[in-house]
Amino acid sequence: MGISRNSWHKRRHTGAKRCQVRKKRKFELGRPPANTKLGPTRIRSVRCMGGNVKYRGLRLETGNYSWGTEVCTRKTRILDVVYNASNNELVRTKTLVKGAVVVIDATPFRQWYESHYGITIGLKKSRNDKAAAVDKESVATGAKKTSTKKDSAVKADESKKTKAIPLKKEDSKETPVKKGESAVTKKTPVKKEAAKVTKETPASAKKVDPKASKEKPVKKDAKVSKDKPIKKGDVKVSKDKPVKKSDAKVSKDKPVKKEDAKAPKESSTKKTEPKAEPKTFVKKTKEEKEKIKKMKEEKRLLAAQLKRQKTRTFDQALDDQFVTGRLLACISSRPGQSGRADGYILEGKELEFYSKLLSKKKGKR
Repeated sequence: MGISRNSWHKRRHTGAKRCQVRKKRKFELGRPPANTKLGPTRIRSVRCMGGNVKYRGLRLETGNYSWGTEVCTRKTRILDVVYNASNNELVRTKTLVKGAVVVIDATPFRQWYESHYGITIGLKKSRNDKAAAVDKESVATGAKKTSTKKDSAVKADESKKTKAIPLKKEDSKETPVKKGESAVTKKTPVKKEAAKVTKETPASAKKVDPKASKEKPVKKDAKVSKDKPIKKGDVKVSKDKPVKKSDAKVSKDKPVKKEDAKAPKESSTKKTEPKAEPKTFVKKTKEEKEKIKKMKEEKRLLAAQLKRQKTRTFDQALDDQFVTGRLLACISSRPGQSGRADGYILEGKELEFYSKLLSKKKGKR
């Protein structure tokens, strides 16, 4: 007999048997299970009713898994089957079915997180980091560190050093200087002769040369400006030439030079000067344009990363998993029907639930 999916061969809800109305039909047939295993991909296609096709996944090793809180999906390797609620034999044989809990590789998700936020995750914490975290917690709670015996002894020594030691009378007196010591340390008395030298000599004692004091006679030919300062309205009068009345009238106004008279002609020439040549722009090469584009993209990415970091939230349980390089995930597709083992990463309370079950299993072993 073949496998059938009919319901007439089953009993009623009261427990009574049903009568056989007809024989088996093809639309009622059933097929054997796929029992998809871990291994290099092997998929077979099956023709179904209405010309549709099903894909039997006999062996699979990869799948698309989504990180729900970060809205990120990446293709990763399936490393192991860890838990199955229906049967433990499926865990032992490593069969992939819907609802099975598996372990996947965390590297693609870690790389995406670093590029998206600019922060590295999955780093192993050293002892110093753990101690610093404990110190921060103690400061937050207001706990004080207990002082050891060594700390108290060190404080006592410091207090002794800080106390001022009183000086004796013998130390306060000046010690006599020996012959071998330098004479600079001694207080040498100031002689009277030195004091005399420092005094300023009176002005009467200084000798004055009569020649130097006398002014040299000025010749008549030399041009010396003995005139009074000239005002705007005044006119310069030279002794050599007499000044005419026409010249005097002109002198009241500002004197006009020949160069000033020619000034308007020069302004007319300036208008006819050729204009400055326009600036020539050098065309940039393809390499230079590409470099400029890269620089702009880097700036844009940095600005976007800084903006994302402000609203970033990250679960500590996931961080611990990223340290090991493995993540717990659940299969949500049907490998025997679609030929794919896709799913999602476990987070929050679901992750806590399955991690407790797995820890209990390890304890029993």
